[in-house]
Amino acid sequence: MFLTVEDGMILGPICWLLGKIFNWIYMFVGFIGSHMGFTYVNLSVCVILFTFVLRGALFPLYFKQQRSSKIMSFIQPEIAKATKKYKGKTDQDSVMKQQQETQKIQKKYGVSMASGCLTSLIQLPIFYGLYRVIQNIPAYVPSMTKTYGKIVEILSTKTDYIKAISDVAGASKVSTVTMALKQMGDNPTNNQIIDVLDKFSKSDWDTLIANLDLSGNATLTGYVDQFHSMNQFLFGLNIADAPGWKLSIALVVPIVSALLQFLQTKISMKSSQNNNMDSSQQTANNMMKGMMYYMPI
Repeated sequence: MFLTVEDGMILGPICWLLGKIFNWIYMFVGFIGSHMGFTYVNLSVCVILFTFVLRGALFPLYFKQQRSSKIMSFIQPEIAKATKKYKGKTDQDSVMKQQQETQKIQKKYGVSMASGCLTSLIQLPIFYGLYRVIQNIPAYVPSMTKTYGKIVEILSTKTDYIKAISDVAGASKVSTVTMALKQMGDNPTNNQIIDVLDKFSKSDWDTLIANLDLSGNATLTGYVDQFHSMNQFLFGLNIADAPGWKLSIALVVPIVSALLQFLQTKISMKSSQNNNMDSSQQTANNMMKGMMYYMPI
């Protein structure tokens, strides 16, 4: 599911391209880091740069969307005036005339009701692809895949290693771990095993190594420490540790994300508010207010 890269007709090509971009960034950060004395690539830096690159690439679409939104807000009084003229008239001729006048106003300012939606629809699969690549980094970074392959080779020297991995993953309360475990099954491939291992926290790894009596294997512990260091971020936060249903510093990520999404929606709504909204526009605005609160949650 994870290491086996996305192969859908729409997301497949998008994830392939985004994966290539991420791998280039990974190699670039590794190149810079090697000249600064770092022995590993910090994945949090790669993710930040990856986000900036994609945001920059999508800026023309975002700018067009915001421009269209601003113009639509500006011309609302004219559209409201045209709508008011045909208020209460439900015959086909009146409805068509109202639509024609509305379209004429939109054409005058070079916008359309569908332009904002179309821009959002174009961006949506790209953001889905972004999520899949960040969630499954080893699937798109060959050097990480190779290292995980070496880890599986070491673990496979123990006859009960699959059961040990399943036991540790089964005890986890993190959804990404349990979801990967379901995909692993009883006779897993190396990729399916790596999918589970990639979601392990440091404590999960410590438990697995102890259960398999591999604490003395310096190569294995070196690889685990390397991946742990690669995922380190500010204030001791490890980006590989999903918070799950427990108190941890990893909760900072979803909390900050929810607050920023709330503020972004609030600012966007404030900039597009207009006192001359008709009933349908007011209904849409009320829906946006609801989304402003429940979407971050």
